[in-house]
Amino acid sequence: MHDADAALILAAVLRLHAGAGLLRFEPSVRVAAQLFWAFTATAEQRAVWGLRAASLARARDAFGSALPLAELATELDTAAGAPIGEYLVEELAGGTPGSSPRPGRGPSSTSSTGPAAATSTTSPG
Repeated sequence: MHDADAALILAAVLRLHAGAGLLRFEPSVRVAAQLFWAFTATAEQRAVWGLRAASLARARDAFGSALPLAELATELDTAAGAPIGEYLVEELAGGTPGSSPRPGRGPSSTSSTGPAAATSTTSPG
């Protein structure tokens, strides 16, 4: 394999990774995040974490620093268990259009998917 071939393969893999969005996370991580968001996180925590993630994502986009989002992911890992934090940060920051809280909507908004959808008042079976 030559460097040019390796570069083409890497470019294709990176394009697929970026296109996968939140599906790049294991299903067990996505499910655990949904359960944590629905049944463990309080409404206040959801509001604070959602606002922070959205704000930090805007700062990352403007200034290029992902460190604050990584710190929030670590905080969420502590609360929910690793590796749920990274997934939640990506979803709350808008990892998949239309499935997560957006700036100004807040994490308790009605969304068809994502942690925000799991804020119903029903308890687990």
